[in-house]
Amino acid sequence: DIQRQAQNKPQRLLGDFFWSYIKERFDTRQDQMEFAYNFVGSLKKYMYDGDVELFYKILFKHLSEFHFFDQMALIAYLKKTLEELDLVDGVRDGLIDSDVFFAGLRLFFPVKSERHMQQVREIVVRSHLSNGMVDLVKLLAENADGDQSEFMEMVRSQYLQDTFEYPLMIEQALFRAAAGRRRPRLPAGQVAAILQEIDPLKTEVEIREYMKRGLGCEDSYDVAQDVDVKEFMKKLKSGHLHRSGHYMTDVDLKQLREMYHKKQQLIQLRREHILEQRGQQNRSLWNRAAKSVSHQHKTVSNWRDRVSQNSNNDDDPSNPSDE
Repeated sequence: DIQRQAQNKPQRLLGDFFWSYIKERFDTRQDQMEFAYNFVGSLKKYMYDGDVELFYKILFKHLSEFHFFDQMALIAYLKKTLEELDLVDGVRDGLIDSDVFFAGLRLFFPVKSERHMQQVREIVVRSHLSNGMVDLVKLLAENADGDQSEFMEMVRSQYLQDTFEYPLMIEQALFRAAAGRRRPRLPAGQVAAILQEIDPLKTEVEIREYMKRGLGCEDSYDVAQDVDVKEFMKKLKSGHLHRSGHYMTDVDLKQLREMYHKKQQLIQLRREHILEQRGQQNRSLWNRAAKSVSHQHKTVSNWRDRVSQNSNNDDDPSNPSDE
């Protein structure tokens, strides 16, 4: 692509490049098809890996190549955010308070579904949480084969799920609106309104860009013009589609620091309360012990007095004794 850009040539799609690569590498059609078959088979075998799954979907044009760059940006910003969360307690030690971590993760993924957030939470609690702290090193670790942690693989997998769900939501909404018509067609103004309804955070400029892509025009469009829903969706999905706020480039660390310090204050108050309770219990035990010792002392003293009195009576000549 860099060479083609230098030559003022348009970039090639991954699928087109892949087929050119095969033809250049292998002379016979049989060798070409055999390599392609084995290569695609290997991709399907390792589809559990987020990178492989994304490559496969781009290769077969299920997704735009823009999604690759967007996912790379997401991972980069996520790592940056996690490193910032590590400093919320004022110490860079690779450990993040669990409450800070999950709150920061929600701020980073503001529109992620609760179902997806719960999946991520379960992985972190099971594999990366100890003594109320999330281990950042384990969270971002890669093994010898280049596989990332279960957490990162889940983030990538959910990105692809969201990527597929968003255009599907648009398509279903457009076809529902066009239901009952001989052909699925809608006025352009209604299409734009549906796009805005599905994603209220989209700006007017972003909606306009989506409309221009779907209509295949570079200039403005007529809101009254008739739109073929199938053709519109085909052109719309040729580029990058994403829900607004699918990730944030900046997270409000001030809010998280305040939350962390309030938590530490509550922990300190609870610790002081426990110590005070223990102190009261110790004082109570001491008082009971002191009373017990005092009572025992009095008992011993009384016994000694009685023994002494009896001894004096035995030594007194006026006191008759048994003979």
